[in-house]
Amino acid sequence: MISILDIVDYEHIPEKKRYGDRHGTYICPVCGHDMDINYAKNCFKCFKCNSGGGILDLFGFCEIPGYDKRDYPKNSHQSKELFKKIINTLQIDTRPLQRHNYISHYSPKPNPIASVAVRDAVYSAMLQACILDETDKNSLKARGFNEFEIKKLGFKSVPQFQSKIVIKKITQMIGITDFTGMPGFYKKDGNWNFLDWMEGFFIPIRNEHGKIVALQTRMRHFSKKYLFFSSSDKTCGTSSGSPACVFGKPAETVYITEGPIKGALFYKYTRKTILSVPGVNSTSNLFEILEEWRKIGTKKIRIAYDMDWMKNSHVKKALDNLSKTLRNKGFQINYLNWNPEFKGIDDMLFHMWLSQKGIVQFTAKYKSINTLFPFINKVLKNGGKEIRIIVNQDKYSEKCLQKIQKVYKSCLVTKHANVITITV
Repeated sequence: MISILDIVDYEHIPEKKRYGDRHGTYICPVCGHDMDINYAKNCFKCFKCNSGGGILDLFGFCEIPGYDKRDYPKNSHQSKELFKKIINTLQIDTRPLQRHNYISHYSPKPNPIASVAVRDAVYSAMLQACILDETDKNSLKARGFNEFEIKKLGFKSVPQFQSKIVIKKITQMIGITDFTGMPGFYKKDGNWNFLDWMEGFFIPIRNEHGKIVALQTRMRHFSKKYLFFSSSDKTCGTSSGSPACVFGKPAETVYITEGPIKGALFYKYTRKTILSVPGVNSTSNLFEILEEWRKIGTKKIRIAYDMDWMKNSHVKKALDNLSKTLRNKGFQINYLNWNPEFKGIDDMLFHMWLSQKGIVQFTAKYKSINTLFPFINKVLKNGGKEIRIIVNQDKYSEKCLQKIQKVYKSCLVTKHANVITITV
């Protein structure tokens, strides 16, 4: 039987890190960013360009220019021919196939997902039992949220290695002891646990009625920044289904963007209804929502994907596929464009909000802090009242503060966490 690792070996796909005997991180052959390969399920997924699939797809992306998995439907003549090509290629190739040593485990069948009411109750109690630490709070503030919004949206830090304590609190609050069907929860040694090893914070994913239907985790130190709170490959585990996050009520015009953080900030600044999909190709329940809304008056769709679609052919292809599908369903489609200096719609709106208040914000590393001084001088010369500098690496923020204080002695220079503020 062919393993997906046979393709990895044959194509010399670089391995970055292996997480036990189930999956690992590799370099995506399509975009060059990180992708996850699940050994037990023989599948892969890139969370940058959203390429994914099984053995045939990985081979296709590597060997066939312009490969599109839709051209190779399951059990079709095309897919069977491609499979034969894989067999023949692996057999005739003179390079030795060095199989990775890994233990093949039975991948348990995930449970059907719990009802919306149960998910909302469990996740609400779970978030209530967690706290939001200062690092994550400052990260959210740097994105443009204030204290009230952070609390209202329900962001909470992942309770590292405290799942048993949190589960006990959930049971005390709502009386639930069986977490079957809850994405992120699973059984280990007969006891319920959830994924609690990540450093980062939970993002509640809400439906059109404001109910929490899933959680997404914003990771601190991983190249794959966003990860759904899901446990489909674990005992008694469940997949999240990767649902879209809804901000606002059904309207004649609805906006679509990528990521719940972007969606929340867009709604904050515009108060216009927006649906946030988890990835450019991840439109899980998007069409289901829009089909229901179309019946009650939604006619126009405005797509606000990141501006890198102009340079990234894979994002552009996903954008074209989305707009084509929506047009076929009877919607009027338009793209939102803005200054490409700002990658996301949230970056552009936050910049406009800061500008109205006379605030300019930069992001920098300690090694490049000196390169900001000409820009800071220009801002001050043009009458800027406040400059914020977000230092990417917390451990260097104190050194950055000292360096900036020496240069701008006539200004008030303060630091809160990793944010340095220069006030005239």
